[in-house]
Amino acid sequence: MFLEIPPSQHVQHEILLNPIVERFKNKPLLQDNFINPKKGTFLVFCDNEKQLLGGALLLRQHFTSVYPRVQADIRKILSPNSVFWTGTVFLCEEDNGFSKQYEFMCEIFYRNLYQKLVEFGQRELIQYLYMILEPGEYLCTEVIGAWPYVRQMKLDDSFKGLSHHILSLTKAFPGESLYHENTKVAELLNLAACVSQVSSRQTGEGSPCFY
Repeated sequence: MFLEIPPSQHVQHEILLNPIVERFKNKPLLQDNFINPKKGTFLVFCDNEKQLLGGALLLRQHFTSVYPRVQADIRKILSPNSVFWTGTVFLCEEDNGFSKQYEFMCEIFYRNLYQKLVEFGQRELIQYLYMILEPGEYLCTEVIGAWPYVRQMKLDDSFKGLSHHILSLTKAFPGESLYHENTKVAELLNLAACVSQVSSRQTGEGSPCFY
């Protein structure tokens, strides 16, 4: 299930959010872009036992808080008065040996997460997100999740450690490829996650998550 946790509810979900906040402390490049994640809204995916599996962090910002070069590109899409949100994505990875089941789980995770971002955008009246991702996460969202990015930010060498893109929140997946949390596909995602956890316990390995 996905939980949306705004800043006003962070204290209620402190145990769930602490590993995510700690992750940013161990990722200097992400920390520079998300200086205070506690001010952000978290979209968290977890199983029925509140085992953290992944999610996204969304942070409302002013144009002046981002790099001048990025401001110029963003203003080509967003008007100066638009609400400006920055986001990043994380997935807790198990040692699944790239099994087909794990690949399937990842595909459904990223597509369901995109649908949640679309719903968030509709509620907040925003059409785009400025996504700052680690290279691996960017490839997963684009290749596995088929996220509709509309522009890549061209930055200098000092920003090579992260991917900067503009994500559209107005493009739905066609026909049967649009996954909803309430569908049978989502049930299979929960099943895949449970199987992954059982396999991990049998081999004596725990979820590394962000520790």
